[in-house]
Amino acid sequence: MALPDMRRRISFLFLLLVISPLSGCAIVERWQPWQAWQAPLPPTPNLLPQERLQLAIDLLDRGKSRRANVELKAYRADLTNDNGLPGKPSPNGSAVANGNAAGNSNAAATGNAVANSNAAGNSNVVANSKPAPPPPQILPRMKPGDPPSPAPKEPPETSADPWAAIREDVEAGRYDAAIRVAESNHVTPDRAQAGLLASAYAASAKAVRRSNATQSGTQALLAGELYLEAADMPEEALDALQLAVAVSPNDVRARTLLASAKSKTVEIHYRNGLIAFRRQDLDGAIAAWDRVLAIDPNHEKAQANKAQALVLKRALQTLM
Repeated sequence: MALPDMRRRISFLFLLLVISPLSGCAIVERWQPWQAWQAPLPPTPNLLPQERLQLAIDLLDRGKSRRANVELKAYRADLTNDNGLPGKPSPNGSAVANGNAAGNSNAAATGNAVANSNAAGNSNVVANSKPAPPPPQILPRMKPGDPPSPAPKEPPETSADPWAAIREDVEAGRYDAAIRVAESNHVTPDRAQAGLLASAYAASAKAVRRSNATQSGTQALLAGELYLEAADMPEEALDALQLAVAVSPNDVRARTLLASAKSKTVEIHYRNGLIAFRRQDLDGAIAAWDRVLAIDPNHEKAQANKAQALVLKRALQTLM
């Protein structure tokens, strides 16, 4: 369509917008009897203002002036309460309408809308008002059955004197706290300190055996290592290493340490039995060799020495 023809059509459209409400016009009066028996036509739904204006132009091209008049009235209503979608007012009470027929037009409204239309008939209404407030932040709701949010990790428990804190926690039964202090401070225990820290690991391993077998086995192994290698307390290592093997039967390290702890414990008690027997402490010797046999029932020397001690004890009792 040539530009002069388009301008004439748009000029005609705006002229029609002005004269359509005048009921006294002779043209309208002649149309009224013809329109009286026809039902009013609804505007085409779900159209943007510029789409509705183009539809009205196309209807006029096809000679459907009555339908075009309906679309033009709807277009004029859209200009007053449009925010980009037809028939929906903007949240802050202002309207923004963009009509593109053959160019661009601008009209600024500051409380009062001032229309600035050029020969091309293009119109934009820009509302100068306060911007809408930002939408409130919506936090996601937890559904029933969702796992709880993980608790924030505790910061490392560093201390100027970590061993004092470890001892205090162990004596108070706070074994997990003692372990955290030791690990966060990367302590290197001496013999006495190793036994203290091993007791914390051993107690914690027993406490979590049912709830967390993996953690229990790891802590039991650490306790056994500290008792056996750093603290030189093989008998105390037995319970921890037996727990580590029970949790992880295929752990070669745990099984090796357990065998070493048993061997060292047996040797200690066998020698203690000999020392007690030489002092004529028969009861002490028998108790020591019983301990040996509890760990290693097939220990032949412990069996023989215990039998000899029992015979001597019965003989002494008969002389009294």
